[in-house]
Amino acid sequence: MTLVLVLALPAQVLAADPAIDPNDPAVAVVQTLDQGLQDAMNGPVGGTFEERMALLAPIMEAAFDYPFMAQVAAGKYWAGFKPDEQAQYGALFAKVSVAAAASRFKSKPGAAFAITGLREANGGRRYVETTLTVPGRDPLKIAYLVQQGEDGAWKAVDLFYNGTVSELATKRSEYTSVLKTDGLAVLLSKLEGKVAQYAKE
Repeated sequence: MTLVLVLALPAQVLAADPAIDPNDPAVAVVQTLDQGLQDAMNGPVGGTFEERMALLAPIMEAAFDYPFMAQVAAGKYWAGFKPDEQAQYGALFAKVSVAAAASRFKSKPGAAFAITGLREANGGRRYVETTLTVPGRDPLKIAYLVQQGEDGAWKAVDLFYNGTVSELATKRSEYTSVLKTDGLAVLLSKLEGKVAQYAKE
């Protein structure tokens, strides 16, 4: 007897407000990102931390401008990094971000994202507001700050959970504090430690 495995496809991430244009470039970036996170939580791929890392890394690196974010998080110390140090730190910055998502967005059957708002921000940037609903839990609001880069591509450069402070500002405060007192080598070691900590399930 042949066993046939039937898998339900996760629902598509939609705009809850019909006035939101899904073709808006900032909205499209967040839709693709949220779809990837939603897929990771609904399986079947993404059952382990390593699987979620492999699934989310290309999606998140396409959605976020990690080189820009890494430079902002390093503050004035960025200019003092050698090119190879900038590359090493930038790669670790992205890796930590993906690892945090792979740890946070574990298997949660029935989880779904919806885009709930679009607002203009300073400098031509836009806030794309989303809501994550998971059965049995309170809804989680996530807002992304999206901007157009010099290459013309729109990418997220910051995010806010439930209207809290900027995630990038928090990292900048943490990272520059370490750079000021201990230097880049210690920061890189701490970032590697963060990845290892996220991997513990």
